[in-house]
Amino acid sequence: MKQYAYVGVILLGFLILGGCSDTSNNNTTNDININAAGDAAKTTRKEKSSIPDPSYTNLINAFALSEKLLPHQTINLKSFDTRQLEKGWHHISDPEQARWAKGLKSDLTFLSPIKADMDLIISCRPFMPGKTPQQTIKISLNGDYLLELPLKPSKHQYHVSLPSDSVTTGKNKLRFQYKYAEKPSDHTDSNDDRKLSVAFDEIRLKTPSIPDHSAILQKNEDQILQSPHTVMNYYYRVPAGSNLEVAAAPLKNPVTGKILISSGDKETKRIDLAVKKNDSASKKISLEPFAGQIVKFSFCIADDASQPQTPTESTLKNGVLWSKLKIDKAENDLDEQTPTKTAPLNKFKKSIRNLDVIYIVFDAFNAKHSNIYGYNRDTTPFLAQLSKRGIVFDHFFANQPYTLASTATLLTSTYCDEHGLIRHQNRLSPVVQTLPEILSDHDVASYLITGHTYFKETWGLQRGFTDVFFDLKYNNQANEIRNALETIYQSANDQTAQKFIYLHLMPPHAPYEPPEKYQTFHQENHTPISVSSETLQKIQDKEIEASQSQLEHIKAMYDANILFADAIAQKIVDFLESRQLKEKTIIFFTSDHGEAFMEHGFTTHNDSIYDDMLHIPFIISTPEKIQTERKNIPNIASIVDIKPTLLDIFNIRATDRLKGTSLLPTLFEESAKGHMDHIYLETLARTGQIGIRDLNYKLIIAPDGNELFDLQKDPAEQNNCFNERPLIAGYYLQKLKRYQDQNERAGTGGDVNIENLDEKTLNQLKELGYIK
Repeated sequence: MKQYAYVGVILLGFLILGGCSDTSNNNTTNDININAAGDAAKTTRKEKSSIPDPSYTNLINAFALSEKLLPHQTINLKSFDTRQLEKGWHHISDPEQARWAKGLKSDLTFLSPIKADMDLIISCRPFMPGKTPQQTIKISLNGDYLLELPLKPSKHQYHVSLPSDSVTTGKNKLRFQYKYAEKPSDHTDSNDDRKLSVAFDEIRLKTPSIPDHSAILQKNEDQILQSPHTVMNYYYRVPAGSNLEVAAAPLKNPVTGKILISSGDKETKRIDLAVKKNDSASKKISLEPFAGQIVKFSFCIADDASQPQTPTESTLKNGVLWSKLKIDKAENDLDEQTPTKTAPLNKFKKSIRNLDVIYIVFDAFNAKHSNIYGYNRDTTPFLAQLSKRGIVFDHFFANQPYTLASTATLLTSTYCDEHGLIRHQNRLSPVVQTLPEILSDHDVASYLITGHTYFKETWGLQRGFTDVFFDLKYNNQANEIRNALETIYQSANDQTAQKFIYLHLMPPHAPYEPPEKYQTFHQENHTPISVSSETLQKIQDKEIEASQSQLEHIKAMYDANILFADAIAQKIVDFLESRQLKEKTIIFFTSDHGEAFMEHGFTTHNDSIYDDMLHIPFIISTPEKIQTERKNIPNIASIVDIKPTLLDIFNIRATDRLKGTSLLPTLFEESAKGHMDHIYLETLARTGQIGIRDLNYKLIIAPDGNELFDLQKDPAEQNNCFNERPLIAGYYLQKLKRYQDQNERAGTGGDVNIENLDEKTLNQLKELGYIK
């Protein structure tokens, strides 16, 4: 399974947007005479892997995040980069594989800085397992049909001319339509259900009118070299009272260009560039008309026709060196985070220094099915009462929608690429350090109480725990948990030393079969149907067409399972109170991921990063004597923040690299210093989706198409506005891009051979719906 070590190579990429075409509603025009420094760019140095946040004011330092339009480009379809793929592509998990077009139609986009004739070079092969008709590709560009291309049986390279009449400046869409598509399972014994048509290795685009290697856009130390026929875009939320400062010089010869500042309401401020020889200048441009808005800065360079050059001379002499591209922030910068109130926070930390921590996970708990989060059924009566004197995070999310990946993120504060638990064939990477291992290094005992199959030694999630209490029975969990807690507290050598107890409990995870006394939400108009994991998977696969009444029955049984989980929570707290332990303990109630009921065509979890699979409850109960300033936390946060938060509680400074930040400061300040205003999301096991979410928008990038949701107007994520709001999409793509280099790729801890697992483990995995 070596290939999974490279899943994180996914190039999150940039939005395929328009470039620098003139607009008719320019509201300002200024000329800039820019310095002619005279010398060519300095030797290129390798980009640093640590990329600043997109809101960073020095745009030169954020060059790697910029969106680049070039006249020559290569789309490597064997990579994990899905930025230019729209609909009709299959997710790949191995960089050695080709990218299959899935179905009879697939779309991809590319950017062109100019309107000109282009050459399209395609390297591909058809799906031909047996005697089939000759595969063809009908090619359209921006809705204009071009030609039908007959394919040879094996991999071949094809050349197609794209006329300038069909090419647009900025975003262009190529559509490939295929004569046929077939399932591999029709020709093999596999369960592969894809309908495949053509496998692509690479697509290249060239502009014949522009010589190769004459279009350059690169960062050289603290400058950016931009040659003619290129465009560079940045996206930014403008602080009040800020300015854009620019300074540049030509290499040798004069060039012309412009800077466009575009906002969501299509206002454009244009600054014309006259980059004259032997002159130098800088400019400060007021951004006050765009205060509070998301804008796109477009830096466009054209050629000077009066200075004809050979390709070699053009490469060396034509172009601009940007020495300054900077946002000068005002003190009331909207992106700048305010300092945390340190005095109350320090007092709080001191008050919890000797407390135990119990972290309780109820598997597959969708927060929207709890009355704490506004649900119409009283599914969590005990937790709702407890939350009135506790702390509730209103917007808490899993970073991945399935247990293996999510729990590994919780215990390591890393994402899948680094911790390696992507599929059930993987083991936790030995390179990353788990929370229990760090606690052990600081003499804090940690205990695991669970019956979940994935916590067996096979996958590595129990690594570092002082003791493990395994094999909880589904319908007798409360008694077995009490017995385990009794053993832990009786056997602890030092009763005053801090302890960490992690409980990972099964309800409300499928099958939704709680004891009968909790099945109180079924109604007469609900049509009974099996609530097994197998049935739920068949509904998703459309092998069973469930009626709305049957889906309501399934939801009612799921809600009953939540009520069962709530009762277990109460019994745990009752035990702690009976032993006078509650006032010595901080208790977390949460989940590892959510659960879906066909809101987006999925059941249970694992296949997508919509909110129904990721939004989870997060409730903190502290001793009554300990006070915080805030009871409902409006900040967005996620599971990657748990490890740093728990280390903060235990007063342990992390020595490994954590992707999350402690949540304790958010208990005292709305905008805690260092805490991100967005979260990163991924599901690499099946669909290859990645995304980013804040309180306003969610962006999802996937081989089957990109999606953008306005969460304020569309909290159910039903209306994709990716194409309608390109500037907003570009802003969030730029935020998403910062995770590309930050996500280290440590690989897995080896392979898990499912066939070698014992019968009991296999049966448990089947019952939970993890394998067939």
